[in-house]
Amino acid sequence: MRTLDAGTLAALAASGEGVSCVALHLDGGTVRLTTSAQTVTFASVAWTPAGPLSVAPVQESDDSRAGRVGLTLDAVDIALVSPLLSEPLAGRAVDLYRVWLEDGVATGGVLLASGRLDDGMEIIEEPDADPPTARIEATLSPRQSSLDFARSTLANDTSQQARWPGDRAFEFVGELATREIVWKPR
Repeated sequence: MRTLDAGTLAALAASGEGVSCVALHLDGGTVRLTTSAQTVTFASVAWTPAGPLSVAPVQESDDSRAGRVGLTLDAVDIALVSPLLSEPLAGRAVDLYRVWLEDGVATGGVLLASGRLDDGMEIIEEPDADPPTARIEATLSPRQSSLDFARSTLANDTSQQARWPGDRAFEFVGELATREIVWKPR
């Protein structure tokens, strides 16, 4: 749990305009988007302007089912969305920051939420706009919520072959389950 004292919050708020920054970690690299109208350099990397971003209130909780954050990016350039369409997005790591700017320069930032994308992410293309844009709606779940989900790998040959074809580690597990095991006395 993160604690920011009133003095720190007041100093950040007084330092200038606040923008949101979202980092989506993909296999091909990290996509970094900001709600600023210009490119923002924060944490030594450039964040690309993406358009209006609405974020549901971020609430912290020890309950793994709580703490989900709704994200909506609207009027995003289709060129920015294309890397998102080529990779599976469910379960991808996402970081959400609030960054303060003074004269277009980042003066500080706070990590608001860090988690994974739920399965329900939607990319809605709006090809009639000029230029063509898209709306992205997603839910960010806290990392501890992954503890609630059942794992798909089982200790049997079928599950093992699906994940590692040709591996023989669980080939005889089925036989062992029905075989009588006799322990020899010492």
